[in-house]
Amino acid sequence: MACLAVLVGLTVVLLWPGHTPPITDASGKVLPGSVAALERVPLNETRQWVLMRGHSERLPVLLFLSGGPGGTEMGWVRAHNAELEKHFIVAVWEQPGVGKSYPLAFTHREHLTLDQYVEDGLALAEYLKRRFHQDKIFLMGHSWGSFLGVWMAQRRPDLFHAYIGVGQMTSTVQDDRLGYRYVLEHARAEGKLELVRKLERQGPPPYSGSLILLRYMTYLNPLTAYEHGLIRRAGGGGGNTFGEMVSLPELRVIDKLYAFLGLIHTFSVVYPQLNERQVDLAQQATDFEVPVYFLIGRHDLNAMASLSERYFERIRAPHKELIWFGRSGHNPNYGCEADLFTRTVIERFRPLAFPSRGPGDPRGSAE
Repeated sequence: MACLAVLVGLTVVLLWPGHTPPITDASGKVLPGSVAALERVPLNETRQWVLMRGHSERLPVLLFLSGGPGGTEMGWVRAHNAELEKHFIVAVWEQPGVGKSYPLAFTHREHLTLDQYVEDGLALAEYLKRRFHQDKIFLMGHSWGSFLGVWMAQRRPDLFHAYIGVGQMTSTVQDDRLGYRYVLEHARAEGKLELVRKLERQGPPPYSGSLILLRYMTYLNPLTAYEHGLIRRAGGGGGNTFGEMVSLPELRVIDKLYAFLGLIHTFSVVYPQLNERQVDLAQQATDFEVPVYFLIGRHDLNAMASLSERYFERIRAPHKELIWFGRSGHNPNYGCEADLFTRTVIERFRPLAFPSRGPGDPRGSAE
């Protein structure tokens, strides 16, 4: 009986439902008409988790696409960009194979393809439009999510006020080779012979096989360290941690495990598809029917800022704007410029949902 009680107790702990706290006023009372929902919504014959939060159900909707593939950014958005909830209904999608939606990697493995992610994302955009009675919503993609965002905006421009790319990806093969070369050159210059030998032994990306993530991390870990060094020299610092990613009430204990497994398993399934398809947005996705905005950290080495800028220059859109964050790298939305990022999003994009009020001055930089 004792063993059974322990088993039942462990099951309850693992599967105890997550929840999102209500939005309250200064006195602690639930704000009337606010939105605080953590739900599994029906998307293309599956049910996928979405967090939706906003101070009023009448606010414009901002759909956020997390990076990865396999990453959940629900915790980071809640920790660093909570102010957005006063101006938007912020919807954070747990994609198939990611966080709370990780089990879909096994029950609906066919959803772990580039085309199906786009289809699911568009189905979610349609759902949000209907639920909140809006003609269009805003679309923001970060890192891997910026690939999805571009494809979604091009496929269904009628759904979106604008597309906003953060840490905008362009080509995984070019990005990875530039990152590998950057680390190898700096390691040689600094006399890091063990790292040099390891990099030379495995050769440049793209990689494949069951240990694909470990091979990428051989240069991605030091590349991230170099990026942090550039940020510190620019007067920046801080950022996001794995603890922030998982330490929020929306995630059950088992979801925290899913968050870790998604980074390993889903990445290994999805990332090679980008390489196999030879994705290069600067060659393949330059025409848009919606306004396009890139919010880029000046010192981004993960999605090389130089490649993002080159891609931006080739884009044709009704309006486009590149906004630099001078003390940031791949995550201007979570680092020391998170408040500036949030303020920029509020000031630049919320007026687009109310054209009669004017879009504001589209020029300038966040540097």
